[in-house]
Amino acid sequence: MQIVPWYELCLPSRDNQLKHPVRSDPWVSAQLACGDERVKVLHSKITFVVLQVLDLLTTLAAFHIGAYEVNPLVASLAMLFGPVGGLVCSKAIASLIVIRVRRLVWVANVFYGGVICWNVIVVVALLVRRH
Repeated sequence: MQIVPWYELCLPSRDNQLKHPVRSDPWVSAQLACGDERVKVLHSKITFVVLQVLDLLTTLAAFHIGAYEVNPLVASLAMLFGPVGGLVCSKAIASLIVIRVRRLVWVANVFYGGVICWNVIVVVALLVRRH
């Protein structure tokens, strides 16, 4: 039995269908495509959760150094529940919105990737300014 690299299963081509006759079966191809889609969404949701944790950590680091929240919703939640409670509450709200609408996950991932980069820039700038 030959072990097939994962990337060969993902690339539709005549050679792959000749090498791997399983791919030529429409039922199996449909199951593989469905599985690939689920894996993509799962990875996007996992990425979203990781980005939420990184955003929480970088924002708390920025608060610790002396930064303040510029998002009015998160600032209001932070005033009501404290810095950590407000951030966790905002993360819960963002997660409920994004996880329910699958098409928004990649947009949110790009957005929060930018937010994390901005948080790191703020932390570095405040640390440089201190010294």
